[in-house]
Amino acid sequence: MKKIFLFIILFIAIHKMMMAQNVGIGTTDPFNKLQVQGNLVVNAPSIATATAPTAAQSKTMINASTVAFPVSDSTGRIFDPGGPVGNYLPNLQAFANISVGFNLGIEVTAETMNLATGDSLIIKESSTGTTLLAVGNGYNSTGKWVFNSGELYLIFKSNADANTGAGFSLLFRRLFDNSSSLPDISGFAGNTFSFNAKTGAVRFGRFNNSTQGYYSTAMGNNVSASGLHSFASGSFATANGNYSFARGLSVGAHGQNSIAMGNNISATGSNSIAMGFNVSTSGSNSIAMGDNTSATGENSIAMGRSSTSGGETSTAIGWVTTASGNYSTAIGNHVSTNNQNGSFIIGDNSTTTVLNSANINNFRARFAGGYKLFTSADLSTGCTLFAGDNAWTTGSSVYTKENFAAVNGEDFLQKISRFNLTSWNYKTQDPKTFRHYGPMAQDFYAAFGKDEYGTIGNDTTINSADFAGVSFIAIQALEKRTAEQQQYIQKLEKENSKQTEKLEAVQALLQQLQKGLEKVKAIQNKNL
Repeated sequence: MKKIFLFIILFIAIHKMMMAQNVGIGTTDPFNKLQVQGNLVVNAPSIATATAPTAAQSKTMINASTVAFPVSDSTGRIFDPGGPVGNYLPNLQAFANISVGFNLGIEVTAETMNLATGDSLIIKESSTGTTLLAVGNGYNSTGKWVFNSGELYLIFKSNADANTGAGFSLLFRRLFDNSSSLPDISGFAGNTFSFNAKTGAVRFGRFNNSTQGYYSTAMGNNVSASGLHSFASGSFATANGNYSFARGLSVGAHGQNSIAMGNNISATGSNSIAMGFNVSTSGSNSIAMGDNTSATGENSIAMGRSSTSGGETSTAIGWVTTASGNYSTAIGNHVSTNNQNGSFIIGDNSTTTVLNSANINNFRARFAGGYKLFTSADLSTGCTLFAGDNAWTTGSSVYTKENFAAVNGEDFLQKISRFNLTSWNYKTQDPKTFRHYGPMAQDFYAAFGKDEYGTIGNDTTINSADFAGVSFIAIQALEKRTAEQQQYIQKLEKENSKQTEKLEAVQALLQQLQKGLEKVKAIQNKNL
């Protein structure tokens, strides 16, 4: 029995010893090495002056005025409008301002505090900032407050009744960073959680021994955030550019302000973004997203799959697209700007043969199914280039038209006959290379720009469909004129044939008469 009793005592003692290894804050029964119930704050050490305020740094608030403490005052004492002794008066409103400086925060100690009912003290970040503290209505507790603000603005109010208090005496001290006195974090291995109060760096998981950037965060497996204000998470993620962000597997945000997310990602250009799989950005201010995309030109964009934007301010979007010319754009499937600056190329999914830009500042498009351009919201007007065609087609069905008006073809011919038809060139082009034939838009509009229903075109351009329509009307009028002339010619030919027959008959009669006359002459010669 004694052995059992001793065993029980030993078991309880061992259990107590094991439990004693756990530390609880806010709990008496911790189940972990450290268990906290409630808020938890970990911050870097700060330092403040230990010197008491001078007489010049001790100021009494004044009704309807603001007393100010300059940046050079590392400490100071503030009294209510009643001063160090005596009660404050009723119906007052006074202000105090502790000017912003290079301090982390401000510690305020209420050395004395006695506010009457209806009176208040408000402490704000600034005159228009967030309220940090508001007390009143008989508040008389002394104590200490620490405010995470480089500046404070105090507002004291007393109401109009005769009930006043002794007021307050507030001692403030500016708090300055003292983290340089801290040693570097060491003595860890494996999965670790740490907050480096010296650098403001936070680490979760397994991280390497690389430099920890100030105010950086790294979480995951073999992650590194050495850049200032950088963030890295995932596995083998590196953020060594200042203000960079790396998230994923084998990702690196190396450029300043760069972002790398995904799998096998590299963002080396400053202010660049790389996202997806096997994606890289080396150009400043560039963006690459998708699968095997690369943006190497400054201010360039590459999106899709196997797309590359190498030209400055270039864009490549789609599958196997390349924008290698500066300010060039490649969109779609298997197209390339072919180092032609300012070119734009777009391709469909009809082939895997790459279509290249041929000239600078050139537009090329490949759509094996044709093109359709609409010029109205209801899609009723536009033009089409059908698959395999080499010219544009415009809609001309009678079922889409109305308000038909007859035209006078002869009138059209007369108007055309008065046109000043010449060869010419545009003023902005070289006449040795760019010459043209045709009418002027002003003449065309003056002749054909109006009918009984409305306006046709304008006086600066000629619509090719209207041009063809006028030409057809003129051709029809010429055909009508030709047909009439042909009929008249046929009539003349018939009349000429009849006259020919008559002439032939007269000629035959004359021949007979000639023969008779010759016979008469022959008889007369014999009788002589």
